[in-house]
Amino acid sequence: MKKDDTVKIPFYKSVFGKMIIAVSISFLLVIIISFIGLYMGVKGALRTRTETELLRSYKQLEQNLDTFGREVDQVALRVLNGSDLASLVVSHGSQTSMIEQRIDFFSMTDTILAEYSFIDSIVFYNAEDVTLFADGNWNITSENSEKRGKFYTERLKNRNAVPQKKPIWYGGYNSSDFVENDRDNQKLLNYVSVCRPIFRGEKYGWLVLNVDLEHFVSYYNSISQDGGWSEETYMIDQFGRTVSETNVYGIGDEKENLMLQPEAAPKIFESGKNLILCYPVGFCNWTLVNETPISEILGDIQDVQEIFILAIVASVTISILFLVFWVKYMTTPFVKVIDALKMVQNGQFGIVLEQDHENGDEFSLLVNSYNKMTLEISSLIRKNVENEKSKRDAQIRALKSQINPHFLYNTLNTVKWMAIVKGENDIVDCMDALAEMVQPIFRDTRNKWSVEEELTYIKNYCRIMNYRYGEKTVLGIEADSSLMSAMVPKFILQPLVENSFFHGLAEKEMQEHKKFQIYVKGKRKEYKTRDCLELCVYDNGIGISRENCEKLRAILNMEDDGRHIGLRNIYQRIKLLYDMENGVEIGSDNENGFQVLVRIPYEEEKW
Repeated sequence: MKKDDTVKIPFYKSVFGKMIIAVSISFLLVIIISFIGLYMGVKGALRTRTETELLRSYKQLEQNLDTFGREVDQVALRVLNGSDLASLVVSHGSQTSMIEQRIDFFSMTDTILAEYSFIDSIVFYNAEDVTLFADGNWNITSENSEKRGKFYTERLKNRNAVPQKKPIWYGGYNSSDFVENDRDNQKLLNYVSVCRPIFRGEKYGWLVLNVDLEHFVSYYNSISQDGGWSEETYMIDQFGRTVSETNVYGIGDEKENLMLQPEAAPKIFESGKNLILCYPVGFCNWTLVNETPISEILGDIQDVQEIFILAIVASVTISILFLVFWVKYMTTPFVKVIDALKMVQNGQFGIVLEQDHENGDEFSLLVNSYNKMTLEISSLIRKNVENEKSKRDAQIRALKSQINPHFLYNTLNTVKWMAIVKGENDIVDCMDALAEMVQPIFRDTRNKWSVEEELTYIKNYCRIMNYRYGEKTVLGIEADSSLMSAMVPKFILQPLVENSFFHGLAEKEMQEHKKFQIYVKGKRKEYKTRDCLELCVYDNGIGISRENCEKLRAILNMEDDGRHIGLRNIYQRIKLLYDMENGVEIGSDNENGFQVLVRIPYEEEKW
C-alpha cells in the first residue's frame, strides 16, 4: 500500500478520542452518582423527619378521637338508661304503656339532640318491626319492617352472631338510610354511626346515634391543614371502604389494600407520587389514612438540585478541556508508533524509533516493544527467504527420490530371476519376503493398518532373519481372530521383534538343538476406564538386568541421543497419536528373557 492510500482514522474511532470520551463519561458518572447519593440521603432524611412528625401528630390525634368516641358512647348509655329502652326491645304490656315508653324515648332524644349539636339523629330498632327515629325536627314511629332503611338491612338485620355489649362504629351512610319517610325539603347529611345492642332476655334491639360527618372530619382534618401541605386524610372502615373524607364523593370507595387489622402497628410507604401513612384507630377499629405528595416533602431540596446541575455542567466542561491537553501529551509516543507502523505497512522495515530512557511508563515500553518487533520482523523475513530456498531444494530431492522405489523393485526382480535360473530357492523365498516388506513402505500411504497386516509384516521379517540365523527362530502368535481387524500404527511391532533378534539372541549361549522363541500376544483389556488393545512382544533370550531395565525406561522420555531409537520411536508415536503416557511398558530379567508391552486405545478398521 502506498503512503498516500493510508486511511485516516476518525476522531471518535481513534484512541485519543476514545480516551477523552471514556474518561469524560467516567468523571460524569462519578459526579452523577455522588449527586444521586447526596440527593437520596437528603431525601431519606426529610422523609424520616416527615414520618416522625406524622406519627407524633397522629398519635395525639388518636387520643383525641378516642376521647370523642368515649364521649359518644357515654351519650348512648345516657339515652339507654334514661328511657328504659330495654322494655321496648319486644312489645309487651298495654298499648297505653307502650305509647308512654315511646314518649319517654322521644323526650330523652330531644334533650340529647339539643345538648349535643354534633349528634344529628337517634334511631332505635327493636327486635320486632318497630323503628323509632328522632332528629330534632321529626319524631317518627314505624312498625313496617320494610321501611327500616338501608342501614338496618345492610348492617344489623342479618348478623350471624349475637353482638357483644359494646359500641360498633359504621360509616358511609346518610340521613335517608335509617328510616323511610316522606319528609319534605329533607337535606341529606352524611353520618358516622355508633350502634349499641340492647338486650331483653335472648332478644335484642339496636340504639344508633348518628354523628354529623363534618364534625367528625374536623377532629383529624385540622392537623392536615396545620401541616401546610396539600395532603389528603380519610378513614377506612373494617370492610375496606372509605367512610370519612372531606370530599363526600369519595365515600364508599374500596381501599381494602390500605386497611389495617386491629392492634396493628402504623405503616408508612411510598405509592406513586405520594407518601402514605396508615394509622389504626382503636376505638372503632378503623384505619386513618394520610396521603402527602412527596414533591411537597422534598420541596426544600429543589434549589440544591439546581445548584448541583450547574456544578456538574461546569465541572464536566473544565474536565474535558484538561483531558484534551493531558491525553494529547500522554499519547504522543503512541502516535509515533502508529506512524512508524504505517511505514512498515508500506514495506519500510527496520525503522527504529528514538527511546526516551528517562520516561519508564507504558508508552515507553510500547516504543521499546515496537523497536524489538521491527528488528525481529526483518530477521524473520531473511530467515523466511532462506527457508523457502531450503523448501525448494527439498522438493527437488523428493522428486528425485521417487525414482528409487521403481529402481529397487526392478533390482529385486532381477536378483529373484537370477536365483530361479540357478535353482537357489532360498534366495527366491528371501526376495519374495523382502518385496512384501518393501511394498507397504512405498505404496501404502496409511498411518495405521490392521493387526493382521502388522503380523504379516512381522512374519515376512522373520522369514528373512531365519535365513541369517539358520532356522533357529520360532515366531509364536497368540491373538484371538476378533482382534485381527483392530487398527494399530504401521510398523509398531517390527522394531520390537528386531530388538529380540539383535539383543536377545546370543550365538554363544544358544545350542544347535535349542530354538530361539519370539512370541507376540494380543488381547483387549480395559485400562483406566479406556477400552485398550495390548500387544506384548517377548522372547526367551538372555534378557537384561533390572538395573539396565530401569535405565531403559528412563531413556524413553529423554531427548534423542542415538541409542534405543526403536523403543523411543514407538513410545513417542503412541504419545502423539493417542496422548497416552503409559503406552510402552518394559520388563526383563536375566533368566526369563525380555518383553515389551504396547498399549493403545482399541479401534476397529473402518471401511
